[in-house]
Amino acid sequence: MFDFTYSVRRQKNRRTTSILVHPEKGVVITAPSWVPDVFINSFISQKQDWIKKNLAKFKALSKVTKAFTSGEKHLYFGEGFPLRITRSPVVRKIKLSLLYDTFEALIPTGLTPYKEKLELKLAFTDWYLKQGKKIITQKVDYFAKKLKVSYNRLTLKRVSSIWGSCSHQNNLNFNRKLIMAPHPVVDYVIIHEVCHLIHRHHRPSFWKEVAALDPSFKDHLKCLKQNHYLLTH
Repeated sequence: MFDFTYSVRRQKNRRTTSILVHPEKGVVITAPSWVPDVFINSFISQKQDWIKKNLAKFKALSKVTKAFTSGEKHLYFGEGFPLRITRSPVVRKIKLSLLYDTFEALIPTGLTPYKEKLELKLAFTDWYLKQGKKIITQKVDYFAKKLKVSYNRLTLKRVSSIWGSCSHQNNLNFNRKLIMAPHPVVDYVIIHEVCHLIHRHHRPSFWKEVAALDPSFKDHLKCLKQNHYLLTH
């Protein structure tokens, strides 16, 4: 019936039907358990122009990959910094650092273009993990102190399909790609998870707690939803 695939998630306590178009998950329809298939098909039919528009946008963006060449910009807290590559016969492993307003990469000579790109990609991943763990920990400690709560362990995930989570053991997990987002957006995600140390739900009392620390959280959430596909490497 439609020239795109989709999946349907049914939830017992849900009251409305919604559509999510995600670059990795695809088209996901979430509906109450009692809604018939004919209604879902009609709902998708009404929204198919919007769905196709977003699918086309993600398809176009998926073709744009990082080349890891000098001059190319890489995100750090929402700002793009150019990469400058220096090759040296005396180094055996890529050394990546952010100096002033430039990512400086010192790499061994003799690498094939493919190997050089692969090693640079891994170097950026490790750099984001290291810097992200340090800075996100500082932010978490700050907001946890404000709420007078404590957490057990903080982990920055190398690969993750979500931006953050809070376990029943009070372990906080965050996506390493967060470090590419602007500070206010990063703060929102952290505030969201820290507030879950108090409220294990998304009822009004939870959002009231979030709003007390981030009055503009709706704007920051919207920004993350609209631009999350840019936070890639």
